[in-house]
Amino acid sequence: MRILGTALWNLLDIYEKNDPPKVFTELLGDVMNFDLVRARELHAQPPYRVFPPLEERLMLDSSFTAGKDSTATYGAHASLMVSLERDFDDLRKVAYPTNWHKRCPLFWHKMQHRNGEWEGGLRLPERQVIDVVLKDVVPKNADTPRVDATKTQVSYTVKPNVWISAGRFDFLMTPEPSRPGWTRIVHDRSITFSSDLREREVPTLTYWTKSEIACLALG
Repeated sequence: MRILGTALWNLLDIYEKNDPPKVFTELLGDVMNFDLVRARELHAQPPYRVFPPLEERLMLDSSFTAGKDSTATYGAHASLMVSLERDFDDLRKVAYPTNWHKRCPLFWHKMQHRNGEWEGGLRLPERQVIDVVLKDVVPKNADTPRVDATKTQVSYTVKPNVWISAGRFDFLMTPEPSRPGWTRIVHDRSITFSSDLREREVPTLTYWTKSEIACLALG
């Protein structure tokens, strides 16, 4: 339902000025429990420009951009800052790729840690599963702990494959100091699409860039 809600939320940009089809308005009410007027009001607020408000989740900030850069390379960037009513020690597992296929089976066929790298099978709608390899990013200051009792901060780069020429995922998770039992997640990802990618495949990869960040962080 999180993915469906995000998909409906994204369509609000298309229907910003024009009235949407009746089926869209009905789905918005059934899935999000919002009428069109209220949804548009919330969508205009910075925390909810990309992802919709959800129960037991306090959206703090979100952004999404996609398009070609100065070199005519297509890519996408998504970020989300959210506070969840979940225990930090339990939720921090989200940052590790071995848990992604369990949390987001819609996108990940498998994920395992081997030879210092994370190997997984990424599946997108109407596409064959492709192999994806992630590498840990070692901080410049090796003395700075990435994981301790009050913080989990990890980053991964994506090895080039048939769809992706470069990519990076960043996670920062901390207990919410002003809300006992809550955890703050900052998740940021940048993807540069392969130049060999066919134009009709770009929207599918863009969809994954935005939607999986919601799947992982929002649960």
